[in-house]
Amino acid sequence: MNYFQREYRWGQKQIEQMLDAFQSTFEEFYDPEKHDTPEEVAGYGYYYMRCIICTGDSVKKIIDGQQRLISLTLLLIYLNHLQKKNVKNEDGHCQFLCVNKSFR
Repeated sequence: MNYFQREYRWGQKQIEQMLDAFQSTFEEFYDPEKHDTPEEVAGYGYYYMRCIICTGDSVKKIIDGQQRLISLTLLLIYLNHLQKKNVKNEDGHCQFLCVNKSFR
């Protein structure tokens, strides 16, 4: 973290706002008839989390968006652990979505 970055300060309110926004966007595009394959899910709409601003240096440094990135990363880590705990079949894991090129 750069010296000019503030400490992580998101609390319950900001996390709930982010999750509510994710949920409402998901519900807008969710089709109960088409959600079983990556190809079907790829047709869902996107949620725009605003810009992430980085320096132009060879090693990129985040100037704006740090709180959102950290919160999203923590959410993905939590969901990954929860999934590993509750889903016994490896094919049921959605971990591939985070690294699948078609979802980037």
